This record gives sequence, C-alpha cells and structure tokens, in this order.
Amino acid sequence: MLDEKYKNIVEKATISFEKGGKGILVPGNLIITAAHCVNFNLDGFMCVLEELMPYGEQFFEKIITYSKKEIKVIPLAVEPVSDIAILSSLDGSRFEKESMDYDKFCEETQPVKLCFDEIISNQEYPIYIFTHEFKWITGTAICLNKFLPYILCEMEEPIHNGTSGSAIVNQMGELVGIVSIIQGEDELHMTTGREPYLLKALPAWILYLIQNDIPI
Repeated sequence: MLDEKYKNIVEKATISFEKGGKGILVPGNLIITAAHCVNFNLDGFMCVLEELMPYGEQFFEKIITYSKKEIKVIPLAVEPVSDIAILSSLDGSRFEKESMDYDKFCEETQPVKLCFDEIISNQEYPIYIFTHEFKWITGTAICLNKFLPYILCEMEEPIHNGTSGSAIVNQMGELVGIVSIIQGEDELHMTTGREPYLLKALPAWILYLIQNDIPI
C-alpha cells in the first residue's frame, strides 16, 4: 500500500477544473493534467488573454485547489494526441492578483515529484490513483516498450468519469502518469486504460523545468 505521507502530499497537490477533471502540482510551479480537461481548442482562432476580449478567445483556466480556493492559470503547452496539458501562473505584470494567488498556492503546497527512473519494459509496476471521489485505488502498469509515451494500466476497482487528469503515482509517491483513457470494466470488474507515461510524453523543456524545479 501507498504510505499515508505520500497520499497526503498527492491529495493536497490535486486541483479540480470547472468543467470536470483533476490536475496535479509538480516542481517548477507547474500543473499537469489531461488535455481534454482544459478549454483550449484547435479550431484555428488566435488565443489571447482575457483583457483583449472580444478579439480572441480567453486564454486562461480556472482551477479549484484542495482548500477550495479558485485561481486563474494559463496553459503553457497542450498536446492533444498524448492528452497532456501543462499550466502555470498568469503574467504578474498584467494579472497581479491572479499571479499572487497562484504563487501563494504553490508556496503552501508541496508538489508531487516526477519519477525520472524508467519503468522496466514488460514488467508489472505497482501504481496508485487518487480519484475524483476522494478514494485511492491500486493497480499495475506495464510499459511495453521504453520508447512508447504511454503505459497500460489495470486498476483493481472501477474508475468513473471525472478522474481524468488525476495523478498516477508509484510506491514512492512519485508521479508516473495521469488518467486519460478509461476503457471500462472487464468481467473481473477491473478498469483498464492506456495512460500518458509522463517521462516519455512530456516535452523536453517541461521535463527540464520539473527536474530542476524552475518556475516560469
């Protein structure tokens, strides 16, 4: 089982989105979530900051923290194929209050470390997920090939809609992936899914910021 101290860190670092889904604070004052949890779209229109409306779309997301604080953040990268989005603080020179609110959240919240040790291919790897129902479930992950940007997960209990973007952590409480695709229950009531393997799926510059704890 996952140690209670790691559970506590993950739970307090987990945020929610207005439209549904979760995200997780990591070093570098970054939030990682599933791309389908954010309002970013690929329809070809320019995305701009709220102050420039109505000339473009709103380029921010509203998150809700563990302490029920509502904060606006900005997407830094959205990768719809791997279903990953990375968010951070708004520009403090134009959005001072929003930036200060986010900085305070980061100062008061211990981030979840990313696992930088590669998962051995074709070996079962214990994992744990904190669901949107505030429940921990256990399971295993398999990496079929060290070059693939995803892991195949099988959980011992059902995962319901709303858990997208939630952290998938290992026995050390380190972030391995996030919940993206849920394929439903099998005859044994196991939930399976192909989830982003963050060490392989995240952009290199994001990995560098996380590994060195460098805020934008």
